[in-house]
Amino acid sequence: MDKKINLTKEQQIFFVGMKKIKALQEQPDVNLKEIQQIQFFLWEKIKLFAKKEMIRMVGNCTTPDERMDIEQDMVMIFLEKLPYYDPLRTTPTTYFVRYFREKISCYLRNNKVHMTQYDSNNARKISTAIAEYNQRGINYTLDMLSTKTGLTQKVIKSTIQFSANAKLANVEEAYSLCSRELTPEELVEKREREEALYDAIRRNTNEEELRLLSLRINERGRKEMPFDKIAEYTGIPIREVKATINRVICRLNQDNELRKQYRNYNPYSSAIKPISIQDSASDIMQQQLLDSLLPAM
Repeated sequence: MDKKINLTKEQQIFFVGMKKIKALQEQPDVNLKEIQQIQFFLWEKIKLFAKKEMIRMVGNCTTPDERMDIEQDMVMIFLEKLPYYDPLRTTPTTYFVRYFREKISCYLRNNKVHMTQYDSNNARKISTAIAEYNQRGINYTLDMLSTKTGLTQKVIKSTIQFSANAKLANVEEAYSLCSRELTPEELVEKREREEALYDAIRRNTNEEELRLLSLRINERGRKEMPFDKIAEYTGIPIREVKATINRVICRLNQDNELRKQYRNYNPYSSAIKPISIQDSASDIMQQQLLDSLLPAM
């Protein structure tokens, strides 16, 4: 007899929604609009949690426009990681919270917090010592790092914590903590992935969408261009700018060639256990739940 699995209401919603998405993706003519509707319906179910986590981490140190940018980053990571989520193993909030925190921290690191020259120099010393120990296969301790760098253990711990949440100083003054040259094989793989991404963008965008997406990416800038700046530059309402870019991202997420290149598969698929529901009642219950959750679709 199969072991019964107790699911929360949120897990049930995601289970049904993701099963519907998978069924739509397997159809000969993929209905991207319906897939996007379900994806954003599922986002609405976790959106409040994501915003609370954002407020908890950023407090009053950001403006409404900056929080809007952070929220958009969380939407993007949600759509990217959604195919990997298994509702039978954990709740949506438990699974997605780490990715939300990563995006929030990344935004603060890139836009808000700066390292002093003193912290940067200490970070370089620590990074050099750690790299040396790793190269020699030695499991280092705080005491060993302290002896190697001449810094106190307290300074080492605070520097490591601060550097993880701070912007790197100028590379000419203090070297990147994470710099590493790619091997020839990695360079080839990187170029192949970039070519696949460019091809997918060309396949899935028209001229106007490509222009907005390019402005958002902002290759020549230090960070993504805010939506309000894009709207101001193009004269397009900000709501339309956001909707257009979201549609493009959704299309890219569903592009088969791109997913194949990035090996988009569910690593938990072999561990999924079926829910024990009596006979054919499973399909009926799922359809009823879907109808009640997604009345507009």
